[in-house]
Amino acid sequence: MTKLKLTTLLCLVFLTGHCFAETNATVISGGNRIIVEKSKRLMHVFYNNEAIVTFHIALGRSPIGQKNCLGDNRTPEGMYTIVAHSSQSNYHKALKLSYPSASDRERARKKGCHPGGDIEIHGLQNGFGWVGRTHRSVDWTNGCIAITNKEIDILYQMVKDGTTVEIRP
Repeated sequence: MTKLKLTTLLCLVFLTGHCFAETNATVISGGNRIIVEKSKRLMHVFYNNEAIVTFHIALGRSPIGQKNCLGDNRTPEGMYTIVAHSSQSNYHKALKLSYPSASDRERARKKGCHPGGDIEIHGLQNGFGWVGRTHRSVDWTNGCIAITNKEIDILYQMVKDGTTVEIRP
């Protein structure tokens, strides 16, 4: 991407405050940090400490509180990293997170349960892409962070494995 295109795109994103998820939209690469605000249902992608894109999200079916055990349908809170990009998923595309951390495993051990795993930022379930933005009207995942298929296509190209993901209450 040329500097002019990147600068123009960054200006549009900053002015509008929105990610425009058009299928022909130019993708910004280089997002180097993600912050998820569960209570606001927002996910912000940062580049050099500047928010460049914000996505509206859906969470686990029991969104309030920290994930403790497998099957509690909560989205975890804490610091994680993207450990893998997957286009072979039950969802359009997925970014696998480093959950569970050592503290997540210890918390589950103290509660006498398994911490679970396979927490991802992902698109819509295969075959349900037509739902689009309306998926955000209800928290529906088993603990993951969900965005539309067009949005995961953009995010998938923006960030690399190793990107920090902070999930806040």
